[in-house]
Amino acid sequence: MLPVAWPDVVVFFPAAVRPLVSTSPAPMLSFVIVARRFRHTKRVLLHLLQQHALGQVEVVLVTESRATFGADDAVLMRFPYCAVIEVGPIHDVSAAIAHGMRSASAPLVVWGEDHAFPAADFAARIIDRSGESWTALGPAIFNANPTASLSWAMLLTSYTDWVEVERGGVWYDLPGHNSCYRREALMTLGDALPRLVRPGGGLHAALRASGAQLVLDPTLRVHHLNPSRPSVSLQHRIESGRVQASMDVQRGNRSIARRLLSIPQCPMQWARRSLWGLRAWRRIRRRELRTANDAARSPAIVLWIVIAAGCAALGELVGTWVGCGNRQLALAEFELDRDRLRSPRDTEVVVA
Repeated sequence: MLPVAWPDVVVFFPAAVRPLVSTSPAPMLSFVIVARRFRHTKRVLLHLLQQHALGQVEVVLVTESRATFGADDAVLMRFPYCAVIEVGPIHDVSAAIAHGMRSASAPLVVWGEDHAFPAADFAARIIDRSGESWTALGPAIFNANPTASLSWAMLLTSYTDWVEVERGGVWYDLPGHNSCYRREALMTLGDALPRLVRPGGGLHAALRASGAQLVLDPTLRVHHLNPSRPSVSLQHRIESGRVQASMDVQRGNRSIARRLLSIPQCPMQWARRSLWGLRAWRRIRRRELRTANDAARSPAIVLWIVIAAGCAALGELVGTWVGCGNRQLALAEFELDRDRLRSPRDTEVVVA
């Protein structure tokens, strides 16, 4: 691999890129993924190799050190464009993803995950719409491990209105992860980008304030692998809520009066999140009744939705008053090793 200098990082490109694989002189779309170990990303990388527009796709892997990453060059060399970026110890996944977005060479950037699997036509559909006026283009989210009730509850309380959505067009908000952004618009955010891409950081609000158009395209399909081990998964939900509320306080969006109100509002937030999740479950349940997926129809999902929503509300209350402390680091540990969030019994992975 040949190293190429980059501010504060080192970028490695394949030493023997095959020009005939690529259909364009430069990539049109970059998938940016943060990972500590190659074994955590291998599954999604092999999946991305099935992209119909592979010749126009760049993969940007942000990691702590190439030495500890343990890359399989035989896999990376199959991509016409690939970069492995070393950023040192990753204590904040958001800062690492911002690094990757800045380092991407394509005009379109997908905020990828090592546990999310885009459909084979995902990149091609985005590139086909690149001439339109959108700034961010969001996908419909599907369940990649649908045999566990908790998996459905975690998906429905995280992605809610975007789960198996059928209505496209201009939306107020989009999934943060797995959406596509125009890199030029992200770069205008400057030094604020790492803060904005944090949970609750307000990336889409900042884009809307600049006049950006957020569009959802339900033909863009992403299968998301969800937590399904109860104890660890619910702890992850508490940590996420705490970090998100803490970021909201840091942005000055929660005055003392609003923070005082957060105490009686906590049960209301719990109820509201539960209702959102249950509404989304009712919507997709009608569709799943026509399938053999018993887990998606299980009444146990109702209980898990209420519990997951309660954990998120509790985390937000703690984050509002105590801050996130070192919870950002704990959240990074969760995000960089998602396999430990899955139940040993939850072995089936369904990918489009």
